[in-house]
Amino acid sequence: MFRNLSMLFTIMFCLIKGQNELDGKWYKDRTNWQIYIKINTSNDGQMLEEYIKVADKQNLIYSRKVHKKWLGKPYTLTKYKGKSYKTELKLIDDKTILYGNDLYKKYDLPRGFLKGS
Repeated sequence: MFRNLSMLFTIMFCLIKGQNELDGKWYKDRTNWQIYIKINTSNDGQMLEEYIKVADKQNLIYSRKVHKKWLGKPYTLTKYKGKSYKTELKLIDDKTILYGNDLYKKYDLPRGFLKGS
């Protein structure tokens, strides 16, 4: 009985705390729009920031807190005009996440990006 209970507790803890693999920068796949999201874990939980670049000098930024459902299923909660909307976040593999109905790929800067020309 104790073994089953401790195993269940361990699984629940891993599911709830095991969302750090979502941390990082991601870009929206297969679109002409420049849409990036950044997910960071802090002491307060996880924060998702969405950057939409419409023109060269225009960045629109939206921030949403990432909430965790029971069993560790993460989603963002957006409040708009008195209603709440939930959008699911799902890790597909180590380089791809599903945010709502859109695929996002891991965004890594090229190796020599910060070097002078």
